[in-house]
Amino acid sequence: MLYKLFFPIKNIKDYTSGFRAFKLKIIKNAWKKNKNFFSENGFTASADILLKLYKYRDNIIFDEVPINLRYDLKKGESKMKIFKTIYLSILLIIKRKFI
Repeated sequence: MLYKLFFPIKNIKDYTSGFRAFKLKIIKNAWKKNKNFFSENGFTASADILLKLYKYRDNIIFDEVPINLRYDLKKGESKMKIFKTIYLSILLIIKRKFI
């Protein structure tokens, strides 16, 4: 919800999805503009890529294709540390919006 509030990207509902596809040309152009393009780790990495592309959004069309995730079939516990992820997400929003 916070990502959507600060970065209202048309057609994007899930800012943290790690299941994305990008045109190579778009990634290469973003990399040329920012050699530190891939700078985040963990659960904020996919959101950061999306936010950086949104910054260089000239001629980029964002869209999503729905997928069905079956967490009930996944074995083991989540490795996500909830409070750390929330903290890092808020820091990322501040970095991308205000710095």
